[in-house]
Formats: sequence, structure tokens, C-alpha cells
Amino acid sequence: MKSLNVSKCEFDNPENCYHLTRGVHEESIAEKGLGADIGIRSKDGLGNEKTSKVFFAKSLEGALIFINRNFNIFRSAAKHNNFAGIKGALKDDAPELYEHIFNDMVHDDMSEEELDNVAIELGKLYLERGIYYKLNLKCCTREEFEKMSSSKKDEIDYFSNDINEERPDEQPTINNMHTRTGKGVNPLKMTLMTSNGSKSALDIAVSMSDFYKTLHPEQSLPVLEHKNGSKDRPLLEILITRIKEKSTQQLGQETLDEQKDTALLDEIEQELSKQQREVSEQIKEYMLDI
Repeated sequence: MKSLNVSKCEFDNPENCYHLTRGVHEESIAEKGLGADIGIRSKDGLGNEKTSKVFFAKSLEGALIFINRNFNIFRSAAKHNNFAGIKGALKDDAPELYEHIFNDMVHDDMSEEELDNVAIELGKLYLERGIYYKLNLKCCTREEFEKMSSSKKDEIDYFSNDINEERPDEQPTINNMHTRTGKGVNPLKMTLMTSNGSKSALDIAVSMSDFYKTLHPEQSLPVLEHKNGSKDRPLLEILITRIKEKSTQQLGQETLDEQKDTALLDEIEQELSKQQREVSEQIKEYMLDI
């Protein structure tokens, strides 16, 4: 399967489609693509779908909202001390790793900051163990689809104005688009995204966030806005900020270490020069005595 560095992903194209999945599936996906499935992560991460499809995020904004939504699902599980509620979604991704973090950090009467920290740790692990694909999908409206020949219909991957079969009152959101019912994604329509050689979805997410900031320098990363007016907590933004701060601190420490090393080398060089001068003086005195 082809791979593509994030720097060439044209994130400013709102029609681009992205799919986050578990790294353990990379080999199978390269061979078979994405099969239409009733995924437990569908809709809200609780497995409410009844028809098989492939979910994806549309546009850079949709991808970032999707990532942050997952972090908020982890936060909700921590708030209600309910690891069982998310364990099924992690069944193919070493759930014991997540459970260890959960059991280590979750307790009664948690503060808002503590809940954020649990969600961020779980979300960070989720991204580290994930991989991201850019999907080359073809869409049309349902009305256009009905007028097509059977052969043309086969080429259509999703409807731009689709409705959700289980919740017909809902329109799809850019962070939760899906293919036509029963429609998978051929590996030829998929490109594995990388960041400086890394396949980690965490590195991809950092690059996505950086690009979003270049497009919208005065804005925070996008979050899901619910019908009741509430918004998801900006947990991805907090994680990215922490990563940046840590990188800056590490860079500062490396610079300090380099300065210390340089000072030590200078000191050693000065000491060697001093010893050489002393040896030269001793040789001169010896020659004079002879």
C-alpha cells in the first residue's frame, strides 16, 4: 500500500477523508482494505449502529473533532468509573494496557483536572497505537445516485447528504461520516499517512494540529458542539500543548547539556595547553642544565 507524508496531504482540502484505526490491522488492511462492519466505535463509541459501514472523518476539522471526541469518551468512562463501557472498543488493541492506566488513575471524587488527565493518558496511548489513512472516496447526493446506472452506482462510496438509518432525524457530521451501507473501502483507495517516517497516529495528530493552527492561527482546535449547546472538552488541545512544552523543555535541556559539554571540552583543552607549556618549560630548563 502507498504511504504519504503528512506534509503532502493537502489538509486545506475540505473534501479529504481520513480513517483512524488500530495499528495491529495494518497488514490485513493492506491486503483487503476496510470491510464494512458494525463497529463498536460507531456513532458515539458505544456500538449503537445496526447496519454495516465504514466510518471516517471528512476534512481536517472533522479529523481533529473525531480524535477529541474519543478523548471525551475516555473521560466519560473515567467519570463514571466504567472501564467495561470502553473495553469492547479496545478488544483488538491490548485492552490491558488501557485498564492499567484506568485502574492506576481513577478513584472516587475525582476533580475535573484529574478526569482530564486520565482521558489524555488513555487518548495518548490510543493514538500511539493507532495508524491513520487518507481515503480517496467518491460521493454524490442520494438524488443523483437514484438517477445513475448500476455500474455508476457501484463507484459511489458515500452520500454527501446521507441520513443515518438508525436515526433518520440526524444528518452526518464531518467527524462521523460513513460509507453506504455494506460498502467497504478498497486498499487501492487508501494511503497510509506517515510523519517523518513514523506511522504513529499520535505523530499524525500533532502534524494535523500544527497545520490547523497555520490555517487558523487565532483559533483553538475544533471540538464537537452538541445539540444542547454544550461542547466537548478540548482534551486534544491540552495534549498537544503538553507535547510542545515538553519538546521545548527537552530542547532547552539538550542545549544546556551541549553548552556544558562545550565548556568541559574548553576546560580540558585549556588544561592540556597548560600541561604542554609546563612540559616545554621543563625541557628548556633541562637543556640549559646540560
